[in-house]
Amino acid sequence: MILTVIPARLKSVRLPNKPLILIGDRPMLWWTWQKALQSKLSDRVVIATDSEKIYNTMQAFGAECQMTSENCTSGSDRVFEVAQRIPQAKIIVNFQGDEPLMPLQTLDGTIQTLLDNPGCQIGTAITSFKKELDFLNPNQVKAVFNMQNRALYFSRAPLANAWLHIGLYVFKKEALFKFCQMPPSSLELAEKLEQLRALESNMPIYVYKETSDQEHFGIDTPEDLERAKQIFSLAVSQNAG
Repeated sequence: MILTVIPARLKSVRLPNKPLILIGDRPMLWWTWQKALQSKLSDRVVIATDSEKIYNTMQAFGAECQMTSENCTSGSDRVFEVAQRIPQAKIIVNFQGDEPLMPLQTLDGTIQTLLDNPGCQIGTAITSFKKELDFLNPNQVKAVFNMQNRALYFSRAPLANAWLHIGLYVFKKEALFKFCQMPPSSLELAEKLEQLRALESNMPIYVYKETSDQEHFGIDTPEDLERAKQIFSLAVSQNAG
């Protein structure tokens, strides 16, 4: 079974109450949940949260929600907690709650990347840089990979031949359990990128190369939110027309 878990918390520093901020007439998290439900490969979608407000709001929409510990330090830890309760899940998707704009082909393409590569333990997604400023921005994570699309390194610094990393992860069950029970690695702490823990432990990560021209990004700041609202508003008006 392929399980998609959407970790969500209210305590975002840059954008308080982020998952429940309205985009149009629905919370941001509702849009992400709807995108996850459209996956042709995922069998089950669960929202993982330590917030009763998120739990009650999304359950009222019909979402399957599970409460997780307040002690979880990352989205991966929240995903791990839910995965332990669902032993039949053999592949687990960590689909972040602030990615409502992600194209469906990216979600399913990343899952398929793990399925198509027997040696792959973790799948993730990348796309080409559209703006030089993004390449220079330390908040935009860069990825380099080999000819077999196996990740070599991730960094916040500009790297030769780098692509833009998309924060989506697909784990084999054993890989998720191993990853979440290991201590943070030296490179992870230096770069503040948890995927480097896997690379330092020689866990193969393969990348799905997104080719969509559709604009999408994680919503982390008020500026991101305004851009997202404009994109959703344009899409609604185009559909109405």
